[in-house]
Amino acid sequence: RKTDPKNPESWIASARLEEKCRRLDVAKKLITQGCQHCPHDEDIWLENIRLNRSDNHKCKVIITNAIKFNYNSVKLWLKAVDLENEEINKYRIVRKALEEIPKTEQLWDLAIEYEPDTTEKATIIQKAFEFIPQSSELLIKLVRIQNYDDAKKSLNKARKVLPNDINVWLLAMELEEKMNTDISV
Repeated sequence: RKTDPKNPESWIASARLEEKCRRLDVAKKLITQGCQHCPHDEDIWLENIRLNRSDNHKCKVIITNAIKFNYNSVKLWLKAVDLENEEINKYRIVRKALEEIPKTEQLWDLAIEYEPDTTEKATIIQKAFEFIPQSSELLIKLVRIQNYDDAKKSLNKARKVLPNDINVWLLAMELEEKMNTDISV
């Protein structure tokens, strides 16, 4: 730590050693110092949260500081969501995270999960698909929540972006089979 204070692994290792020796206060001090020396490393912040997991309020303060230095870290945003107890607060954090890193499918999935309104879910999925057009999973969610005409439009857009994705073609066949009763074999 003294020879290379910018190395987050040494701070984490020292804190874990102190934790194993049952000197939790020393471990917490070390990891806090490590966060000051290596603020752009997400793992050291996550270790700080792990060591302070008994104090949820302190963990929220730590994650807020961590995100200030690492606003593009998906791991930290997901941890911030995890630290919240109420659904509405989780949803707010996910929305903030999407403002910073909109091309993260995992965050869009959480936004869809926490949205109670079905029509708003469809809007969120459409927006997600605009940012991540190569995601066949988002396309499947979108088509399954839309009406027939809108689903066909979405599939046609997806065929242009993903012409070789078999899931798009299977989904189109599934939609036609389900909605179009005058198909004969």
